[in-house]
Amino acid sequence: MNRREKTLRTAFGYLLAIVTVATRWPIRSKTFFEFDSINFAVATFRFNLREVTPQMPGYILHVLLGRALYWITGDLNQAYVWLSILLSIGSVLFLWRAAAELRGERVAVIAALIWITTPLFWFHGAVNAIYAEEAFYASLLLYLGMKWINSVKGSASASTIILYFIAFSLAYAARQTSLLFFLPATIYLVWKCRPSKNNLLAGI
Repeated sequence: MNRREKTLRTAFGYLLAIVTVATRWPIRSKTFFEFDSINFAVATFRFNLREVTPQMPGYILHVLLGRALYWITGDLNQAYVWLSILLSIGSVLFLWRAAAELRGERVAVIAALIWITTPLFWFHGAVNAIYAEEAFYASLLLYLGMKWINSVKGSASASTIILYFIAFSLAYAARQTSLLFFLPATIYLVWKCRPSKNNLLAGI
């Protein structure tokens, strides 16, 4: 990739981030969206699954990120809304690059623009909910998985494999049922690419 292509790709990445914020910010939720968002708010200060704060299965990392943003925003609802917006940016960017790994740059641009304007994804990027975080990790794991598959005979570098398993672990920390959702794809990747024993153990 030459310098001009790299500059254009970087500029388009910034453009995608700006468009994502611009489409979410005007319609962001000003109040708690539903019971789950109230549970997240209470869990920020009183994490107790017996009291359903938050609801099962726990959403440990999601609550920790919300707490961190609360220190910045000073508003519980806006902290989680901003979390949804930021994770939406990440989801769009990683889906864009995953599509490029799969079908090239032209398809990647189309995929990113469609994803930004998909109604359900758009909506959940502007409210206090867990779904933007799930979209983020699905996009991230797809991107890392495609890089792994596209490596020569699946022999990805140790760093790619380790990053995949870190992302898998963080997805599990954000929503514990993600272990069940992403495990089949992970097993397929290991079977398909057959990484070296040392790289696999390092990732795990």
